[in-house]
Amino acid sequence: MTGHIEAVMLLLPLFLVTYTRVASTPTLPQQGVWSYGQCIKMTFGARLTIPYKLMDGRTAELDIDVPYQADSESSHCNSQVATFLLKFFPNPNQVKQHWEFSLTFKSYGDTYKIENATVQFVIDDHFPITAQHGGQWYRQSTSSFNTIAATGSYIDCEKVEYKMGINGLTVSLFYAKMQPFSHGVPDNGYGTRGPCLTYIKEDVATKSGPSKIAVVCTLLLIMMIVAAIVGTVFYMRKKRGHSISYQRN
Repeated sequence: MTGHIEAVMLLLPLFLVTYTRVASTPTLPQQGVWSYGQCIKMTFGARLTIPYKLMDGRTAELDIDVPYQADSESSHCNSQVATFLLKFFPNPNQVKQHWEFSLTFKSYGDTYKIENATVQFVIDDHFPITAQHGGQWYRQSTSSFNTIAATGSYIDCEKVEYKMGINGLTVSLFYAKMQPFSHGVPDNGYGTRGPCLTYIKEDVATKSGPSKIAVVCTLLLIMMIVAAIVGTVFYMRKKRGHSISYQRN
């Protein structure tokens, strides 16, 4: 099973795409509690819903819960940027190649915001044997967030979902508390409660419709056609005027 994932949702009308959920996790994922040094504190349950292609051409979805014991030791931060990075195996009893889930925050002095979210995964044995592209790694990210929180506060959400990548991988966070730049906050607690994470649903990279470049090129083409028509009409009138003047002479 080789090749690359096709962006089915971009290539086919929605009514032509058949979805089959071959794996489902009705219960909520377990809550994980993580901290990194004196700058990052996180509490949430996370679920990844990954669309993929079956051998018969159908599109299916796989739910993977991020383990509550996922390793956060690869996180890093300074006074301006904090990156919370989890490395994990979808099945702790089946240790192979790790997956990754990360959130990057940027400080603006008195406020901060999420700059980027990224998921890295592989089509491995957690997917059905009928899945295409086995062994292929994928890295998908989004920066479509507009939450701004006060430094010293934490982002608080009962549930939030956001999509990333052209094939629509969905990240769901449950009962989330996210606090970067936590210097000065008590070791066993969080700062003041802040807003929930808000997400711009249409990412510029995946938004349907004509791009700005396409619109500009179309306008330029129209202007060139109009200029050519005007020039031709002017030339024909001038030529006709010369012809009439010659006949009179």
